[in-house]
Amino acid sequence: MIFDVNGNSQLVVEVSAVSTARLEGLGMFLVALFVCLLVFSSFIYYAELGQPGSQIDSIPDAFWWAIVTMTTVGYGDKVPVGYIGKLIGSACAIAGVLTLAIPVPIITGHFNRFYAHKTGRVRHSL
Repeated sequence: MIFDVNGNSQLVVEVSAVSTARLEGLGMFLVALFVCLLVFSSFIYYAELGQPGSQIDSIPDAFWWAIVTMTTVGYGDKVPVGYIGKLIGSACAIAGVLTLAIPVPIITGHFNRFYAHKTGRVRHSL
C-alpha cells in the first residue's frame, strides 16, 4: 500500500492541532511585520528623496527595499546612499530580525504543550 491512512492520520491531527493553536500568534506577527514595513519604507523614502545617486526613487521601491532588508535577504539591488538612510537601514535590519523572531516561541510553546499532553508528561504545578 502506497499511503498508509491509519499511520499518517495521527500526524495530520497533531500538525493541525498545533497549527490552529498558533494562529493568534501568527496574526500578531503579520500585523507587526506590516507596520514595520510601512514605517521603514516611509522613513527610507523621505531620507533618500534628495540624495544624488539614490536608487530608491519611489514608494514601491522603498517598500521592496524594506521587505528585502527586514527579511535579511539583502539582494543589493536597492541600497541607501546617505548616512541617514544607512542608519535607517541598520535599524530596519535589526527590527526585521526581532520581528521575525516573534512566532518562534509561540509555535514551539504550543508544540511542546501539545506533545506533553499527548505523551502524558504534563507538569502539575503545586
